[in-house]
Amino acid sequence: MSLSLTTLVTYIFWAVIILGGLAALVSIITQVTKDIGFLAKIPTKLQVVILSIALSELGYFIYVAVGNSKIIWYYIVGAVLLGFIVALIASEGWTYVIAIVKRYVSPSVVSEVTEAVTDAVSAVTAEEVSSE
Repeated sequence: MSLSLTTLVTYIFWAVIILGGLAALVSIITQVTKDIGFLAKIPTKLQVVILSIALSELGYFIYVAVGNSKIIWYYIVGAVLLGFIVALIASEGWTYVIAIVKRYVSPSVVSEVTEAVTDAVSAVTAEEVSSE
């Protein structure tokens, strides 16, 4: 199975949208509830981690229910890992996460991916213009 560049860019786009949406939701819920009852007694970062994992798992189960799919154990584990990424974005921000990625990815790979994404966006834009 070959994955086209346009498909890859689409997957990356949706991944960023989902991560950003979950992180924003976690931030909003945390801001509203962090001073309520027993939540005021626990560290805010702990609340963010627990909430991120819970919302990621909930999102996976909603996906399974809507898509009439089977529950697969390693997707559940993946949702937990996704929860940690969402917690990191919600508590530290995108800039911090991008700095971590840049620390472990060589600059040549970053420039190649940036060039590929730019080319794919240009190709999609050209297709949309020619179809009109």
